[in-house]
Amino acid sequence: MQTQPRDLSVEALSTALVAGWQTVAESIEYAPVGFGTHHWFAVDRLGRRWFLTADAVGNDPVRLAELRAALCTAAALRREAGLTFVGAPIPRRNGGLLEPVGCYAVAVYQYLVEVPNHGDESGSDGVVELLAAPHAATPAVEQIAGIDDLVLPERWSLQPPGPINAELSAGPYAAPFCQLPVDHRETLAAALRRYDRLAVSIAADRGDWVITHGEPKANNIMITQDGPVLIDWDTARVAPPERDLWMTGAHQRYFALTGRRIRPDRLDFFRLCWELADLASFGSWLRQPHRATPDTERAWNGAVEICARLADGKPGPPWSHHGDHFG
Repeated sequence: MQTQPRDLSVEALSTALVAGWQTVAESIEYAPVGFGTHHWFAVDRLGRRWFLTADAVGNDPVRLAELRAALCTAAALRREAGLTFVGAPIPRRNGGLLEPVGCYAVAVYQYLVEVPNHGDESGSDGVVELLAAPHAATPAVEQIAGIDDLVLPERWSLQPPGPINAELSAGPYAAPFCQLPVDHRETLAAALRRYDRLAVSIAADRGDWVITHGEPKANNIMITQDGPVLIDWDTARVAPPERDLWMTGAHQRYFALTGRRIRPDRLDFFRLCWELADLASFGSWLRQPHRATPDTERAWNGAVEICARLADGKPGPPWSHHGDHFG
């Protein structure tokens, strides 16, 4: 996120570091990176650097449980399954991974230094090799990880607003977003029907589901001196392998590594799921009270772009389309 949260101070983060990790910070600086989760860089009294994340979980026990399960999965993949490229959080002194701070859940990570000009180590072949390992390690974490229920979160925000709509004064993008489901009513209805049909079909056969990262994009792979590190495991779930593979390419390489045939219908589903989930998340945010910030502007522009792609019959961000899909 580009904008630091108003309800999470540096002082509160400092207190959390001491309480959870017995670390006294000399400095904490907001890092305007990523989207959805807030980030900070911290330096302790010994000069060690740390990377802090904070996810807004509010009073939602389900969201907190999902986040905890995902991060525990990452920790188990790294420590029990021996997958050292998994960027897992550092345990607190009591063994947990999250420290509650107001409506946020804070985690601490090792600070990673990326190697510049590392070539194509994060290309499609390298990515599927990274993914094949946690997929194969599913038995080690399947009792820890959450299971993808294929339900679209915050789906309500994709419905046209009612005739009396207090949302229109919720913030600068509330009225424009509320108009999107009206302008794209048929497109969204068709997309949701297709989503539901595919979800029912996919849920009926869970025999080959594996532990998936959920967002193995290029910017979630850091190349360090010790090799690649796959970061941002907060979306880890047990799901069809296509949940990871739709955005990677190099599917024939994956088949060679695992022997698993990739199903085009699942690739299509998770590509559509990505678009609708982002759109619904943006809608949930923008149809509630908000300010004009670089983040809300990005959410609004993203919503417009998604609707345009759906209307053109080409769901999925441009970087997600690859040519080697096969059944």
